[in-house]
Amino acid sequence: MDPARKNIFVIGFDEFNRKELASIREAENCEFRGLLDYDEIVVPKTGIIEFERLRKKAEDRLAHFEGSVDGIVSFWDFPSSAMANVLRNAHGLAGPTNEALAKCEHKYWSRLEQSEVVPELVPAFCAIDPFAEDPLSQITIDYPFWIKPIKAHSSHLGFKIRGAEDFRSHLPEIRQKIGYFGVPFDEFLRHVDLPGHIRPVTGHWCIAEGMISAGQQCTLEGYVYDGRVEVYGMVDSLRAGKHRSCFSRYQYPSALPGHVQTRMIDATRKVLTQFGYDCAPFNIEFYWDRRTDGVRLLEVNSRISQSHCPLFRMVDGASHQEVMVDLALGQQPEFPHRQGDYGVGDVPEDIGVEAGLCLCVFLCCDVTDGRHPNALAVVLDGLAFDFGPEPCAIGADTNGLVRFRPILDHHLSDDIHIFRRHSARRIQA
Repeated sequence: MDPARKNIFVIGFDEFNRKELASIREAENCEFRGLLDYDEIVVPKTGIIEFERLRKKAEDRLAHFEGSVDGIVSFWDFPSSAMANVLRNAHGLAGPTNEALAKCEHKYWSRLEQSEVVPELVPAFCAIDPFAEDPLSQITIDYPFWIKPIKAHSSHLGFKIRGAEDFRSHLPEIRQKIGYFGVPFDEFLRHVDLPGHIRPVTGHWCIAEGMISAGQQCTLEGYVYDGRVEVYGMVDSLRAGKHRSCFSRYQYPSALPGHVQTRMIDATRKVLTQFGYDCAPFNIEFYWDRRTDGVRLLEVNSRISQSHCPLFRMVDGASHQEVMVDLALGQQPEFPHRQGDYGVGDVPEDIGVEAGLCLCVFLCCDVTDGRHPNALAVVLDGLAFDFGPEPCAIGADTNGLVRFRPILDHHLSDDIHIFRRHSARRIQA
């Protein structure tokens, strides 16, 4: 063990992120060590997220580690994001307070804080206890609206509610399944000093929000260091299909008008400052409606988006895992700008920006024969692709066929037309 190298513990370490971390400039000075396994905390084999048990397991490993504990990081959603922060604070490491992080994670608390500084960007919302005798009476916003748990991700228990009967029809499923994230989230909240008006709104509650998904979606990647909010990249999420409901690709840099980008950045600074968030990365998602020029805030995440790593590496010259690691070590990030292989260059006229691209296709493969989807290679019209992070399972059939959503990365070029032609095709492996 080299005492000169910093020990960075990674929650939910996987092969994709191992490669990304190895590519950053700080890698030669760091030793990246897995703390909790992917199949323990990200997608637990048991089907149950045991936050406190996993926290104690992580603490035990850190206590018995013979070297220094210099940083703890995660690039996954809850519970990994919250776990990393609880451990950081317990060991006096750089990072936000648990309260500041909870203002990102707790959807209702987050909306209340956002409303204090950017009310014009926040939809109508209210908290609902699905276990109340008459939860319908708690709805104070107009139909239609989205209902979702106070803590969840990947559209878990997210439903569009068009009326009272619609609400009642989804209530049994919400009551049955909300504990998957609700139980571990309540365990996390025991580490948070909650204000009185938030304490009753537990992980077993829901939030109802007015519709805001019209227009172009854009994610701002940034960080806060010593109270200063910095945005280093804006990534467009483009959708396809008849109703534009299917994710198609990421595009970086953003093609949104400059004045819209400025408004989003200004709002981001106000919100993160209101949260008291510091010494950590974040990403924040907005919608811009071209017809009305209106901007709406979707959500704030207390982590980098790992799906954007290849884009930043291609365009700026480094994976933004670098930002995460610098902050974990308590250092001011010095992230490069447009120094990648595709930082400049010509692109099709219908795109109009220099950019990198992550394209989504749907791969259907039989996993019962022991093959791993990451081992598959796909070549389209002479273009070779690598499958990015661990595939995201979006559904399963009883016959063992699992549909995956791999992310393919490639620089925007004339081949964008090839991408478009293939993006709606389901590839049979």
